[in-house]
Amino acid sequence: MTTDLPLLCYHGSPGTPADFAVLERELAPRRLLCPVRRGYPVDEADGPEALLQGAFTEEAVFCGYSFGGLACLRDAAARDAGVAAVILISPYLFPKKAGLMKRALVGAPGLGKVLLRKKGPQIVEELLQKSSHPRDVPPSYRELAPRLARPERLARSVQEREEPGLDGREALRRIVAKKTPLALVWGAEDQTSSEAEQVAPVRELVPGLFERRLDSAGHALLWTHPAELASAIGEFLDGMG
Repeated sequence: MTTDLPLLCYHGSPGTPADFAVLERELAPRRLLCPVRRGYPVDEADGPEALLQGAFTEEAVFCGYSFGGLACLRDAAARDAGVAAVILISPYLFPKKAGLMKRALVGAPGLGKVLLRKKGPQIVEELLQKSSHPRDVPPSYRELAPRLARPERLARSVQEREEPGLDGREALRRIVAKKTPLALVWGAEDQTSSEAEQVAPVRELVPGLFERRLDSAGHALLWTHPAELASAIGEFLDGMG
């Protein structure tokens, strides 16, 4: 039964596995597994036995938030079996490359780390406010700020955009070819993932897409609208039997 399978949840950037803590409570007793994505640091809070991306090989429902949706799609497309369904939350699948100056600063040994340590709190504060819009930043989201502002995490969020990998559209085509059910949940007032750039392509490429648009909602649905998000996920999974 799909309802008995764990949700393998890919955090966004520069997020952490703790991104899914609030949603996990809403979805209980469903089991969520939240790996550390490739290249991201393992924080002390993740524990010494933190699950790393690629380590879980059993059957699961693949779930990706924001830019974590692209990592989710790539891994799901690469598997020959074991992907019961795919769920995309506020997807950011078709990224624009970082500016030349930003790439240079991040790649500069020493200097980039110093600048990110200095500017990190401001960068993260802007991220929290923009992604929470039109809501205020929830306390559960703000408490992650110190971890999100780590220079290594911020640097990784820029570097991963430059790395080669399966294009989001091709990953979707491969998943469709396998007839894997796919759900999409997004916020109508998202200032990060616009409907035209990030939602419409999924809609066009996936026949039979399960889609839920949450009104008066933005990007950070995991924190601002966890109950509504959990309801949409539950409806999708229950409909699969």
